[in-house]
Amino acid sequence: MTTYNVALKEGVDYDTFWHEMESKRPPRLSNEFVPVRNVDIVNERPTSLRQCWYDLTEEEAEKLRNDPRIYCVEIPPEHRDDIEMKFIAWQNGKYQAVSGINPSNTSAVNWGLRRTNTTYNSTQNYSAANIALADLDYAYTLDGTNVDVVIMDSGCQLGHPEWQDKNGITRLKQIDWYAASGVSGTMPATFYSDNRGHGTHVTGIAAGKTYGRAKNANIYIMTVSPTTPPTEGIDVSIAFDCIRGWHNNKAVNPLTGVKNPTVVNMSWGYFSSYFDYGGVGTVNYRGSTYTGYSTNYGMNGFSGSFGVCLGSVDADIAECIAAGVIFVGAAGNDDQSADVPGGLDYNNYYYPVNAPYSQYYYMRGGSPGSTDGVITVGSTEAATTTESKSYYSSCGPRTDLYAPGGEIISTVSNSNIYGATAYYPDGTNSWKIANLSGTSMASPQVAGMVAQLLQIYPGATQQQMRDLIINYSVKDVLANTNPNSYTDSASLKRGYSRYAYQPFNNHESFKIQGNASVTNVAMK
Repeated sequence: MTTYNVALKEGVDYDTFWHEMESKRPPRLSNEFVPVRNVDIVNERPTSLRQCWYDLTEEEAEKLRNDPRIYCVEIPPEHRDDIEMKFIAWQNGKYQAVSGINPSNTSAVNWGLRRTNTTYNSTQNYSAANIALADLDYAYTLDGTNVDVVIMDSGCQLGHPEWQDKNGITRLKQIDWYAASGVSGTMPATFYSDNRGHGTHVTGIAAGKTYGRAKNANIYIMTVSPTTPPTEGIDVSIAFDCIRGWHNNKAVNPLTGVKNPTVVNMSWGYFSSYFDYGGVGTVNYRGSTYTGYSTNYGMNGFSGSFGVCLGSVDADIAECIAAGVIFVGAAGNDDQSADVPGGLDYNNYYYPVNAPYSQYYYMRGGSPGSTDGVITVGSTEAATTTESKSYYSSCGPRTDLYAPGGEIISTVSNSNIYGATAYYPDGTNSWKIANLSGTSMASPQVAGMVAQLLQIYPGATQQQMRDLIINYSVKDVLANTNPNSYTDSASLKRGYSRYAYQPFNNHESFKIQGNASVTNVAMK
């Protein structure tokens, strides 16, 4: 027996299906899809209407996939060995010795704050080494007040002054996710820590008081573990259950008369490699069959890496979105093109020579960043002349827009994997900062922007917020040489040239009129 996550399509009769799966019955006709036995429940997924984990044979799982009510039957991502969960950022060197932004003091800031506050390249008159606090001001009228920002990542450094409000009180809320959501489980002892530094950096960009946009938002940490059993946080599938249950259980905020909206940033993803399991065997590219690996078929991911979409993760996010949660995700760091349903490359797939998990759709991007509906963010670099996407940033039609992701200065945990040596500028030499690069850094720029907009549009849905972010973005400012090329790292690969921009923070006040709502928003 193997554990499978069984997910149903939205809108089918859920109760009838679960009853069929879990009830003993006399033998059925051979063409029936549901096993003729009462199957063992491994995880009931109590906050999910559409999903449950069962122990099934491989034959039962394959037969069940043919049931028209089924969205997917797949081994949970935590139990698979052919994919890897990665936090997608890196540092080129120690803080004081990087290429690019190399401040002579620790007053340097996240240059993305300034850039996404303007419709033009507001950093072009500054060399990358001199983008400092005194040079680039950041005016703001929105700060994410009464919005809950969830950083789903490697954890966070507790006690950091970056999480304080104007009164010196921390905005980081330590909760027992299981108790708050009604999901059964025990919090790991290491949950509220960050031995990588990635989650702390992302938190600072999204909601830090110095480096972030949502400077007065409530901060919640959802530590997810890249290993099984989890060594630091909670398994990804269970983490989504907890977020969904917690969001549903929120009380009305007496200051606003509504529940606080929730925005989740996901600067991580699932990846595999073209070179695993004997390499690429048969390829189906745009309806024609070929043999072997070739960039001519869009197989251009760095070091052979490409994002993997997982039905169970996509279903989890869809259920959270239906509950009202807003998601922002990183596009990935492979310069790999990802298409949208119906696109030329969406159904490209290949079989490994030694195929353990059947075919891989290699141009759909990776869950969760490229999951349908998620605001998917690519990365740009600081530039003194022409602006372009970061050479590493994944792109294509599935990437909604781009935001600063190259050498972004923010907080890191004191114990981190980046070799950070610079100190946070509070005079205590107690906390660390670093500049990291990746779509991991671009995504929280937009998540912070979403938190600001949710401050004035607390009832916005995922689609409405995605439309707003796209509509506000500045069009056609990024270089896009060879737009149809798979191998040109400056190419957007048939994708959109959209630069993140928040129009309400320029040097004008913006008066909030009660609990505004979003209506009739059309994507441009």
